[in-house]
Amino acid sequence: MLSRSASNLYWMARYFERAESTARLLNACFQPGTPFAGDLEKLYDLPLQVQSAHDDFTKEQLTLNMNNVSNFMIAGNSKAAIKSCLEISRENARSERSRLSSEVWEVVNQTWIEFHDWQIQPLHLFKEWLQQRDRKSTRLN
Repeated sequence: MLSRSASNLYWMARYFERAESTARLLNACFQPGTPFAGDLEKLYDLPLQVQSAHDDFTKEQLTLNMNNVSNFMIAGNSKAAIKSCLEISRENARSERSRLSSEVWEVVNQTWIEFHDWQIQPLHLFKEWLQQRDRKSTRLN
């Protein structure tokens, strides 16, 4: 039983961190005004390759462009999507709710609830919000 609890708590934190990391990756790749002298398709594909989500993206038959990749990596049908990471983190937290402080549970649960409103914000604002939520959860652990 302790092994399962430790695993759930580890994966709760890891998936929360992965969501924040994915947001930073998208922001770094797609920040407006950043000069890029290479093939734009390689730039658009970079977040998909880093997160091993290229095959999932291809299955969706979407055009490879900044908006489609951003939307897919935020809320797409992939285990690498931020939405999926936050959902898995929340499920792990929920299964260990009796072992978590109420503050940690509130951060994880509130992030999941607020995600639906924040996912439509500009990428830099979304990234800042998610980083703030991640810092808050890290301070509480």
